Amino acid sequence: MEQGSSSFRRQLAQELEHWRAEGLVSPDQAERLRERYGLGALAQESRGALLTAVYVIGALLVAGGVISFVAAHWDQMPRAVKVAVIFAAMLGAHGAGWWFWRVRASHPRLGHGLVFLGTLIFGANIGLMAQIFHIRSDFYNGFGAWALGALLMAYAAASLPNLLVAILASFIWFCGWTYDHRAAVSFYPVLAAALFLPFAWWRRSAAAFAATALTAGTAWVVAAGMQGNSPAPCLLAMTGFGGLLFGFGMWALESPRSRLFAPTALALGVMALVGATYVFSFHEMARESLRERLWRAPDPIWMVPVGALYAAMVLAWAGGLGVALRRRDLRPLAAAALLAVLLPAVGLAARMDTLLTFFVNAAAVVLAAALILTGVTQLRRGLFWAGVLYALLLVITRFLEYDTGLMLKSAAFLLCGLAVIYGGVQFENRLRARRPGHE
Repeated sequence: MEQGSSSFRRQLAQELEHWRAEGLVSPDQAERLRERYGLGALAQESRGALLTAVYVIGALLVAGGVISFVAAHWDQMPRAVKVAVIFAAMLGAHGAGWWFWRVRASHPRLGHGLVFLGTLIFGANIGLMAQIFHIRSDFYNGFGAWALGALLMAYAAASLPNLLVAILASFIWFCGWTYDHRAAVSFYPVLAAALFLPFAWWRRSAAAFAATALTAGTAWVVAAGMQGNSPAPCLLAMTGFGGLLFGFGMWALESPRSRLFAPTALALGVMALVGATYVFSFHEMARESLRERLWRAPDPIWMVPVGALYAAMVLAWAGGLGVALRRRDLRPLAAAALLAVLLPAVGLAARMDTLLTFFVNAAAVVLAAALILTGVTQLRRGLFWAGVLYALLLVITRFLEYDTGLMLKSAAFLLCGLAVIYGGVQFENRLRARRPGHE
């Protein structure tokens, strides 16, 4: 049974003490809630997270020390000694980690830190072995090998730091490979999802899910930009990625097993759409996006990954649209997300830079309004202020982008400032009116 995120459980633990003191829940009910949400394990989880961070930082420092030591004596070492030293360091770190984690089981988090250290040394060893034996290859192939090794250790040791190394190294490999093979279809986003998402599901890790989603989405944008040689494919990839995540987030709310990932997916989806609509709200970006006839290019290879992205987005929305229709708290953001995907595509199809600029700005305004409306109706400060700040950013950017009189700018800034202050006061009054015991 899902217990909810750590932040929710910490907030619940604080509120539960107040509820019991005020008589809103009985001691027996409070204890049942503590057991239901695992509140008694919060302190241990916090200490465990702190220890993991300490050991990871220590592993990074030790890795730097090992590499510096080897580098200081590198020229004086025979080839056989070099190979023996670098392999001994790697195997020693992995062996010690396994001892503390599984064999002796006295310091499992220290064991995980040492396994992570072994993975870092493995990455350094790839470059050192290439230097020792004068192996010539593209630099990114070494990162690909490192990613595979880190991925194996991530699953073997159930290690999130190892998975993050695998994600980062594989993304560097992807960038290098795509740059050298622009005429080839890149399947990296799908491959990344297939390799990394099972770990997030297995370990119930929202952090692993977020890292995988960001990597795959960024890869879609990078591949589209490199292969399309224009901002237009990037715009489609960014909005399609945001729509895919938002659709998945809505679908994930239906199942107790996937509900853990829903807030992360929804938040990342909105962030991607906000980023896309802001970057492409500039008229110059619209002109550059429509500079070439991308759909009539001799080899529009970028359409393959972007088409796959939109196909996945349609499937996600087919599964999640019913959730948005049933949940009033999701309707404004779902409608805004759908418009943020459709309007830029319509603007690109019309092939008029003025129309594209208008549609993208309209999508941006709708997103800001949906965030504000959801924040007000659901009394969520974060969404409310995110919408207000995004709307304010759009207004300021448009006045700075276009040549308007100083008096008009002054009036606009004053009105925006007063509107923000008024909106903030009204929102805080609404929050205060909903508090228990308010007269």
